[in-house]
Parts: sequence; C-alpha cells; structure tokens
Amino acid sequence: MAPVMRHRDSRARAEQAYSMHLDGHTWAEIAHALGFRGRSGAQKAVQRHLAETTPDPSSIARRKWVDGKRRLRARLCRQLSVAEGANDSQAVGQLSREIDRVDDQLAKAAGYYAPQNVSVSVDTAPALATAEWLRQVSAAAAAVSDGSQPGALARASVVIDGEVVR
Repeated sequence: MAPVMRHRDSRARAEQAYSMHLDGHTWAEIAHALGFRGRSGAQKAVQRHLAETTPDPSSIARRKWVDGKRRLRARLCRQLSVAEGANDSQAVGQLSREIDRVDDQLAKAAGYYAPQNVSVSVDTAPALATAEWLRQVSAAAAAVSDGSQPGALARASVVIDGEVVR
C-alpha cells in the first residue's frame, strides 16, 4: 500500500516518535499518539530516522545516549529556572549538581577527558649524571681540604631530578 502522507510529513512524524522515545514513552504510546498502525511501525520509523540522520551506523547507540542526556539536561534546566523563581535554594543546589553531572558525562562522551599523549626523552645517561655528581663531590672535598668554603657544590650545574621507567 502506498504511503498516505508526504515524505516531509513522514520524516517529521519519525522525528517526533524519536523525541517521544527519548522521553521514555513506550512504543505502544508512541504508535497510538502519532497514528502508527502498530508498535513495530513506530520502531521502524525511528530506526529509519536514525539511519538517515546519523552518518555512521555504528554510532547510533552513542547518538541515542547523547541525545537522551541532552534532553535530560534541558529538563533539568527548566526545573532549575522554576526552582530559582520559587526561591527554593535546596532544589537549586540539587538541580545544579545534577546539571553539572550530566555536563561532565557529555564532556567525557565528547572526548574532553581523553588522556594526552606526552613523549618525553632524557638525553643524559645515568652514567653521565653519576660522573657529574662525583666531580662535584671531588670539588667540594678539594675545597674543604684547601680550607675554603665548599660552595662549589651549591653553585655547580643545575640538578636534574628524574626517574627511570622501564
């Protein structure tokens, strides 16, 4: 049977079904509210909508999760503005913490907490550092035996502190 609505209207209805699905409505409720013949029709419409609007099919589940978190954040922000209008400081604090938690989850999903790759190379070999230390100790010992102050050790070269990781 041919479709009974224009393609643009069908896409809008599928987008609305996806929105209702993100809000937690059951497939039966979505089908009844939007005029689908059954639950499977609503599910297929949402699947087609996601396939058309998500370039990589493997990221559909991730997109649904991110879209759900964004909708949750929008609801929390609306509740926060109501709580601020009612001057309810306890609710404002709780909602602010929840918004911060959702923002943190979205930032992690976007990769803002990804570790950075840092490359470190040390040019001085341990044998060279040991030789420099021995030279400084010898200079200090020579200064003490001459009767002068062993300040040569304090003014020697820059001290390099490091750790060998294997």
